[in-house]
Amino acid sequence: MKIVNILLVIFIVFLLVSNTSACRCYRGKGYGYYCGYELGCGVDSIWWCPGYGAAARYVGLCYNCCAPPGKDSYCC
Repeated sequence: MKIVNILLVIFIVFLLVSNTSACRCYRGKGYGYYCGYELGCGVDSIWWCPGYGAAARYVGLCYNCCAPPGKDSYCC
C-alpha cells in the first residue's frame, strides 16, 4: 500500500512539473507554448504541446497563460 501512495505522489508531481515546463507564454509576443487546440499561430509561433490534447485547456496549468481569464488562447 505504501508503494501505491509513493507512486501516486510521483505521478502527481510529474504532472505538475511537465505541465509547468510546457507552459511558457509571452503576452503580445506571438510565440510560446500552450496546451490546447492550436498547432500554429503565424510564422513565428511555437504553439505545440506534445502529449496534451483538448482536455488540457480545462485541466492543465497552461490554460489561459496567454489569454484573458475565461478565454482560449489563439494568438498572443
